[in-house]
Amino acid sequence: MIDRAELGGPAGELARNSSLIAIEGSLVRLALRATHEHLSEGPWLVTLEQRLGTVLGKAVKVRFERGQGGGESPAEQRARADSERRQAAEVAVQGDPVVQSLIDTFGARVIPDSVRPIEG
Repeated sequence: MIDRAELGGPAGELARNSSLIAIEGSLVRLALRATHEHLSEGPWLVTLEQRLGTVLGKAVKVRFERGQGGGESPAEQRARADSERRQAAEVAVQGDPVVQSLIDTFGARVIPDSVRPIEG
């Protein structure tokens, strides 16, 4: 829904750091951690309601509930996936025969946290 609503800027950050609890008629209930509550005030909320209303085909009101009742937010999902890809890349580099040969022959070492997955 975030992509379809074309949410960017602070309203997009608000959406990506919220998790859906339920859509009940014209009420959209979102879980929001206290660390992101500052985004839930002012014009960002109005933008979020308008854009979600366009996607859902009706006027909606958004209500935030503190906590994580809706599970992982999109931002948390992305962070977890990025971490998993980095870990897999590190394992792949450490297991690569060429890298092992460089380590054995020249005493090379892989610098921790320097390995990044190939995007694409």
